Amino acid sequence: MADDIKATVIILTYRQADTVGRAIESVLGQRCDFTYEVLVADDGSDDGTRQICEEYARQYPDKVRLMPLSANKGIVDNYFDAVLEAKGEYVADCAGDDEWIGEERLAHSVRLLDDNNDVTAVFTDVEVKDMAGSQGVVNLMPHSEVLKRGEILNRAADSHSVTDSGARAQLRLKGDAILRDLFNHTDRLPYVLSSAVYRRAAVVPILQHHPELLRCHDGRVEDIPLIAALAEAGDALYLPIRGYRYYIDGESASNNLTHAKDYRFVAGVTDMMHRLASHYGFGAEDMRRFYKAKINYMASQARHAADPDLGRDLRERCRRWGMRVPLRGRVHLWLLAHRKSR
Repeated sequence: MADDIKATVIILTYRQADTVGRAIESVLGQRCDFTYEVLVADDGSDDGTRQICEEYARQYPDKVRLMPLSANKGIVDNYFDAVLEAKGEYVADCAGDDEWIGEERLAHSVRLLDDNNDVTAVFTDVEVKDMAGSQGVVNLMPHSEVLKRGEILNRAADSHSVTDSGARAQLRLKGDAILRDLFNHTDRLPYVLSSAVYRRAAVVPILQHHPELLRCHDGRVEDIPLIAALAEAGDALYLPIRGYRYYIDGESASNNLTHAKDYRFVAGVTDMMHRLASHYGFGAEDMRRFYKAKINYMASQARHAADPDLGRDLRERCRRWGMRVPLRGRVHLWLLAHRKSR
């Protein structure tokens, strides 16, 4: 494999034998005038996923390589171990059950990063496909306050806003605006990490010296801490093309099928946000919308799980977070406490 690797695309996979080939193929289809690698991070799969990935590495020895075989680490360590292993100046990723869209997303994103030294990430729109039948496009602009505040770079930009010489970014998002939006979001994040290409140099020193800011085992997610770290280091550019297809198909790390598991996942993420907030300088008042949305949601999940222990757990967490349970959440907890026994 060549030493002058410009970008690394990480394929993050675990027990995805039916779909990992599609993910790898979508990245191998990128048209670039620079060298890039596909780094497969299989997290100890036992369903044939690794064997499929090994076959791709044999077919494309100058392009595809695998992380060393290891026991299951969990998504957080699997992801950031791969970032440390990456050889590229820039890093992107693709989940083993998703895929990239188009052939020039990587080339356009890298060109924008090369031309804008103060930018740490370039991201695109995401297409969401629900395997139950519905399909739609997530265009983040109407849904995120940070995007509404972005600096317009190209008023004529649309979903076809690319030229023969490269891509035209539509918005520049200031890093501090991304951070404010991230720590007070109620639904979607400022951008989807898997739609982004980012500077590895903005991440590796943190992993080496302050890993607790990225390896957030309490939240069990890699995207929120990484978006925060990139925003603290610089701005982001929004490239208005569909660059990533996200599949919803059964249970995943962020798509839980039971109320109790969903409660615990959101509780962990909220604990993580509470911990990270002190580093980034945000207090409870700065995050009031975030806390209100999460507490109300957790109360609803506790009620639907019919688990009084979750209700007590939520009240204790709220004390730690310095927040009161909002009115809607109190209604859910009252209904939980007064539910009829079956």
